[in-house]
Amino acid sequence: MEEHTPEETLIEFIAAMHQWEVKEGEHARELDSRLGSETIGEAEISQLQQDRLARQQQIFEKFCTPGPRLYGRQGAFGQPPEYDPSETLLEVEEASPTEVHIFTEQQIGFRHKRRYVLRKQQGRWRIDNVKWQATDSTWEQGVL
Repeated sequence: MEEHTPEETLIEFIAAMHQWEVKEGEHARELDSRLGSETIGEAEISQLQQDRLARQQQIFEKFCTPGPRLYGRQGAFGQPPEYDPSETLLEVEEASPTEVHIFTEQQIGFRHKRRYVLRKQQGRWRIDNVKWQATDSTWEQGVL
């Protein structure tokens, strides 16, 4: 299996999360339209939420470091999507042979900058965390 670069890993993660957010938005609109015309039980709503979390977890297992996250996304998604494949990669900084920081800038919405930290684990680059840059140039902890 060919090893992905940190940049390829991040680009694929952003694309996967974008696709997930778009699909979850479609599911949410479909559920909203059903709520207006039929009764949906708590068990079905709970199952739909579990399914959404499972689909997101598959992405995290593929691209992110394992373990609990202090600020987990918990199945939340944005409309328009927070993740955008047109996000610009600005700079790649090698912090060590096993840690890379990738700086990006969103091209939609607030257009803030992000700093993704990727760690090499078992021969694969995985996303560990993200911070975003506030308007006063400080870095704030983000949520993957």
